[in-house]
Amino acid sequence: MNNKEIAQKAIAIKALEEKMRPQRSSLIEYVKYHWLEEKGEEWADNWHYHVMSDILEKVIEGKIKRVIFSVPPGSGKTELITKHFPVYCLGKNPKEMIIASSYSAEKAARYGKTAREYYQDTATKRVFPRMSPLKKDQNAKGLWENEAGGQYMSTGTSGITGERATKFIIDDPLSMSDINSPTEVQKVNTWWEETVSSRLKPNVNSAFIIIHQRYGTNDLTAKLLKDMAENDGNEWVHVVLPAEKEYAEAPYKEMYEDDVLQPNMFPMSDLIEKRKDMGAFNYGCQYLQRPTTPASQTFHGEHMRYIERKDQPATMAYGYCDPAFTKNTHSDYCAIGIGRAGEDDEVVLIDGKIKKMETPEVAESILNFIQKWGIKFFRIEKNGAESLKTVLEIGLRERKLYCELNFFHNSADKTGHILSLQPEFEQGKIKFVEGMECLPELEKQLIEFRVGGTMHDDAPDMLAGLVKTVREKYGFSGTRAKWDMPEQSFDASGMPVFR
Repeated sequence: MNNKEIAQKAIAIKALEEKMRPQRSSLIEYVKYHWLEEKGEEWADNWHYHVMSDILEKVIEGKIKRVIFSVPPGSGKTELITKHFPVYCLGKNPKEMIIASSYSAEKAARYGKTAREYYQDTATKRVFPRMSPLKKDQNAKGLWENEAGGQYMSTGTSGITGERATKFIIDDPLSMSDINSPTEVQKVNTWWEETVSSRLKPNVNSAFIIIHQRYGTNDLTAKLLKDMAENDGNEWVHVVLPAEKEYAEAPYKEMYEDDVLQPNMFPMSDLIEKRKDMGAFNYGCQYLQRPTTPASQTFHGEHMRYIERKDQPATMAYGYCDPAFTKNTHSDYCAIGIGRAGEDDEVVLIDGKIKKMETPEVAESILNFIQKWGIKFFRIEKNGAESLKTVLEIGLRERKLYCELNFFHNSADKTGHILSLQPEFEQGKIKFVEGMECLPELEKQLIEFRVGGTMHDDAPDMLAGLVKTVREKYGFSGTRAKWDMPEQSFDASGMPVFR
C-alpha cells in the first residue's frame, strides 16, 4: 500500500469513526446497533439497560472500581455485561485483559465463544474500525487474544490461579441448585477471598464487575457489603433492580415506568405465575433480590400488635437512640425510638425515626422528641457519639428543657440483644402505635432480620434497647422509678397535652 492509499484509508477510518460516534461513546448504543445489524431485529430496549450502561461507562473511565448488579433472570444482564461489554472495552482499549467467570466453566466458555463472534462481526468493526485482529494461534472459545496484547478469558470458579485482569467479571458464581448448601455458599466466599480478590492488574482503570442473583443473607453480595460497612472493606456500588417496583429503592424506584421492571418482557401477570411456580423463597431471591424466607424469619408479622394513638398509655415516655452519622448508600441507619410502659408489662412504641442522618439532624431529632413528649430520660449508645453529646447539651439549654442524657457503651452481643425481643413479640408484650413514620422501616428490618447476617438491623437493635430501658426505668415488678410526672392528656389526634 503506497502513501496515497494509506492516507485515503486513514481519512476513511476517521470518517467512519465520526459517523459511529454515538455507538463508540455509549455501550447501550453499541449494543442496539450491533443487535440490529447482526441479528436483524431491534434490541428490546428498556430504561434499566441505560442504567447499567452508564455504570459500566464509569467503570471504563476508572470512576467505579467495584460494582454488583442484582438483576432478575431474563433481563439481559449477561448479554449486556458478559458478552457485549468486553468487546466494547477492547474496541476502546485493545490492551484490556478480561476475565469472565461463572459457576460453570462450560457456561463461561459459551459466553466467551459468543463474545469472540461479536468481536469479529462486521457491525463491531464498523463501530471500531481500528479493532486489533485476533491472534490465529490463540483463538479458542475459552481464551482468545488480539495482536495488541488484549484478551478475553472465560473460566469456572476454580481455574484462574496466576491470571490477572483489568476487568474481572463474575456472572452468577453459584448455581441455584446449590443455594441451600452452606458448604457451597462458603466455597464461593472462600474463592473470592483466597483467589479472586487479588486478581486485578495494578491499573488505574481495573475493576470487578459482579452479576449476582441473591440466594441468602450470607451470600457473596452480603459478605462484600458487610465487609465494606463493618470492616473498612473496599467500596462497592450495588445496583439493585427487582422485577417489581414495590421492592425497588431510590434512586431507581422513580425510574420504573410501570409496576414492573420490564413490562415488555415480564408483565405482572407473568410474575405472579412465576411466584406460584417457584415458591416465595426462590422468587424472592431471583426476581426481587431479597433473600428472605418465612422459615428462617425470627420475627413474624402476625406477632406484631398495633394500637390507635388515642389508646396509648399516659405513662412517662423514655427515649433510646442507636446512632449513626453518615448517609452513604451502605451506611447504618440512625434509629431513635420513644416508648412507654403499658398495662400487663407491655412496652408501647409511640414515636421514632429510622433514617440515615448526619450529626446535626440526629441531634435535632432527639431534641424534638424530648420537647414533644416531655422526656426526662434518654439513653444513647456511645459508639462514635462524642460530638453528639455536646450538641445535645447545648440544645437542651437553649430550649430550656431538662432531660437526663444517658450515654453508654453497648457491649452486649448484638444478635442476642435482638433475639431477646422474640418472646416479647410472641407473648404480645410489644405494641406499636399505628401511623408512625418510622413504622415501615422498622417492620422491614424486623421481618428481614436473620441470625448469621442481615444488611440492616439497626432498628431491631434500637427496639431491644428501648424495651430494656422502659422496663428498667419504669419498673415492672412493683417498684416505679421516682419521676415528677407532669399531668398529661391527649388531644383528638392522640398527641400529648401537658398541663
